[in-house]
Amino acid sequence: MEQREHRISAGDVKGRAYNFPRDNYLYIGSIMKGVALYFATLVLMEIFKGGEWRRLPPWLASLAIIFVTHLTWGRGVLLTGVRANVRDSVFPLLMGISEFFMFDILQSDKVHPEFWLNWFLTLVANCFLAVMLVRNRISQTKEEDFEGNMQLLVKDFRGWLKTDWLGAGGIGVFALLSWLAGRLWISPYYGAPRWAQVQAVLAAATFLMLCCKVIPEANEQRAKIANYVTNLPDNESIVTVSRPGKTE
Repeated sequence: MEQREHRISAGDVKGRAYNFPRDNYLYIGSIMKGVALYFATLVLMEIFKGGEWRRLPPWLASLAIIFVTHLTWGRGVLLTGVRANVRDSVFPLLMGISEFFMFDILQSDKVHPEFWLNWFLTLVANCFLAVMLVRNRISQTKEEDFEGNMQLLVKDFRGWLKTDWLGAGGIGVFALLSWLAGRLWISPYYGAPRWAQVQAVLAAATFLMLCCKVIPEANEQRAKIANYVTNLPDNESIVTVSRPGKTE
């Protein structure tokens, strides 16, 4: 019996086009996390073998950054609509490179033994890209793309994105000031070993802040989305949101 040929329909393409923004983040995220975690493992083994414990706090902070992007992207794809632009591909890919750098810079380098003391600069790059990515997603998230019974959730989601934007910017400014203080003041006047100690303390503080505040909040927001849509009555009528200049 001959197998019936299946031709791609307009409905197939429509479904793929609608899901592309969500799938794009899932594909890029899975690849970049795999690469970053591979190098994270290599660097961690080197830290343990060499006893370079001052490199461990930056390593932990880098790992926490990966958790943050994983959870916030996992929350975001639940409410990602059809709107997307080229920046939705550029910024995630560049963030993947920056996450790799945050681990790779912590490797031992006999030619440039103090180069790893620039770890905060890699965090600045990651935060800058996060700010640009989140700002772009805010502009692409429109309330009119969602049904009436989703309007409250979308408003909360846009508020979470704005908080992410401010948080990434704040961490980026903190990282930049820390790097400038270390390279221009602490290291020249007190020596590179002292700056290594200070960097370890500041990185540990960043790790604790991310683990105690940012990561739990992102997970709670994802759970709130799930609870919101789960508790919607099956027979709830869709509330039409009126827009200026239109008669509903």
